[in-house]
Amino acid sequence: MDDGWKQHPAVWWSPVAVRLKHLTRDEQRLWLENEHDQLNTSLLIDVIDPESQRRWLVLRSFRHHETPHGAGPHTDSWCRIWCVVTRKDHQTRLVNALGKQTLIDPSALPDAAGLNHAFIGEYPWHPACSVEVDWAALDRDYCYRQEILPTVTQYEAEATGRDQSLDDHVRMYLPAPWLIRGLEIRLIDGRSLSFATNSGTILFRDPSISEGGPSAALVDQQTFLKFLQNEGLVPVWIIAGEKGAYGEGESDFVGRRVHSFVYTLSAENQVVCAKKNIRFEWPHSSTRKARSTIDEFGPE
Repeated sequence: MDDGWKQHPAVWWSPVAVRLKHLTRDEQRLWLENEHDQLNTSLLIDVIDPESQRRWLVLRSFRHHETPHGAGPHTDSWCRIWCVVTRKDHQTRLVNALGKQTLIDPSALPDAAGLNHAFIGEYPWHPACSVEVDWAALDRDYCYRQEILPTVTQYEAEATGRDQSLDDHVRMYLPAPWLIRGLEIRLIDGRSLSFATNSGTILFRDPSISEGGPSAALVDQQTFLKFLQNEGLVPVWIIAGEKGAYGEGESDFVGRRVHSFVYTLSAENQVVCAKKNIRFEWPHSSTRKARSTIDEFGPE
């Protein structure tokens, strides 16, 4: 899940980090108008485990950096990473629809089935997991009528639960039920919280369970893409976030750069940016300056 706005250094499954500096008000304005320290790149999607050299694709994650509060003007930069799946012949329409939005809200895209107080080991077969349908509709404001497949769901359990089974607060991502069935994987234990095949090959994991770093849902690149290809499906990623600048206090708003990019796969299975949407917000202004660029997909 979103890591409670924690700050993490760069790690192999999230190899991009920024070092924000304290800026004057004039410097903050210039900083907002350029891409420096903007967390939006394909490097946050297609990653390699240096130990095994296996390629993994990020299905969900969150990054956040900020300068310390209470030391005068401050800045922050954050992003949220999503992956959804659509039918191949619907890809262009979906990319065009999502490319017109700034998907910064945590509920901007649907999750898979919820756990509703079930235990992790009971997912997804227990009735409390509310697994009814795999396909989900987007917000009607997106002007896209087809349904999409969410790739993950979020699990959260409080240490103060009535059964006293947890010593600490737990937050993690789980693969969507359709992905569990399609990849023929299962939860292998209660420690690594990874999902593997019957032969023991791990295909879905969150490295932050065992290593320090941001929480992220990773799927084996080769197996995932082969499965989607066989089913006539394709992945679409969205990275959306903000760069914000503030004065002496939270109420002293300098400005905000909102960015929302859509990524797809090239013919060589490289993650490429297909749409960019950038919006600027300034104090005491009802107008918003927007800029969109088209890298791969033309108008619908």
